[in-house]
Parts: sequence; C-alpha cells; structure tokens
Amino acid sequence: MKTRTKRILWLTPLTLVVAYAVAYIGIRSEPTGYVASYSLLPHDKFDVIEFANGLVTQRTCCGDMPMGTYSRAPDGNWIWHYPNGGKNPTTNDIVVRSGYLSMSFADTKDARLRFTLWRRVFRWIPL
Repeated sequence: MKTRTKRILWLTPLTLVVAYAVAYIGIRSEPTGYVASYSLLPHDKFDVIEFANGLVTQRTCCGDMPMGTYSRAPDGNWIWHYPNGGKNPTTNDIVVRSGYLSMSFADTKDARLRFTLWRRVFRWIPL
C-alpha cells in the first residue's frame, strides 16, 4: 500500500472517534453524563456521579446512591440541589457549568467552595 493510503486508513477511524467524543462530551446547556467522583468522594477509581433526567446519582462498585436533583434557574444557570445532613437535612445549591472535558461546581452560599470534576465518556474506563 502507498503511504498516503495508509495514512488515510489510519486517520479515518481516529477522526471518527474524535468527532464522536466531541459530540458526546461537548459543551451542553444541560449537565448530563458522568463525571469522575474519586477526587470529591474517594472510594474507588471507577466511581462516578451521573447527571441524567434531572437526577444526580453516585454510581459506585458497592451500589448507587441518590445525590439530589438538578434544574435550571430563572437566570439560566443549572443548579444541583444537594441534600446535606441526616435528621434535619439542608439543601446546598451548587451552580453546575458543563465543559468539554470537565464540569465545574460552585456553591451559591459559599464562594470559597469550588471544585472541578473530570468527565467520563464511559463509566468503566477511568479516563
């Protein structure tokens, strides 16, 4: 095979994979998909937090745990309503910003509480 043909055969699948990844994890208005949760809740490197259909769920090797809901605020921001506490829980409202490779979070009441979690294309691949 000619060098040009080999290059085309090699670059075509790579281009398709990159295009799919950009379309899947690209900037979205609604925060959807998986983010790696290990840096926030250290348990297992495959643990993720899933944003889907208005629900936030932590998916771990030991089972799933609800972590609140999310909705759009009147100002256009997406807000994660995270219940915090035992008998008398309070709700922390956290602004969520979706990006290509990560999601950024900022507490609405405490400006010092900010963190970023990396996106996961697949749940079982720790990328």
